[in-house]
Amino acid sequence: MMNIRYKNELLVVASVIFLLSGYLFKYKSFKSSQELLYQKQNELVELKKVVGLQRVWSPKRVSSGLENIRRSLSPNQVKWDKRGKKLTAKFKDMTSVELNKIINKILNVAIEIEHLNIIKKQNDKYTMELKCKW
Repeated sequence: MMNIRYKNELLVVASVIFLLSGYLFKYKSFKSSQELLYQKQNELVELKKVVGLQRVWSPKRVSSGLENIRRSLSPNQVKWDKRGKKLTAKFKDMTSVELNKIINKILNVAIEIEHLNIIKKQNDKYTMELKCKW
């Protein structure tokens, strides 16, 4: 067997190096797991936002919102043409209060307005044309 003069000191140095490398490995592993956890939490928050937007923009919800607009006026004031996901509507002989209610309802429904034309007629009556899609 070989006789090494500083055998115990070499073992201490090797064990300290081994200890430091283990500590560094554990530290980097902990940091990477924290980053992964943070990334997963961000993805979960984004996914919840997407699900919330899908609920708002769902075709059933948009259609029911548009039907509420249709029912808010008498049938002789509304000309309604809905084809698929497109709507053409003409509202006539509305008062300013009715016009404001309709505009507020339209703005609260998740639709893309392609054309909106409001014409004021005599005796404070309004006519509105609306083309939209969703």
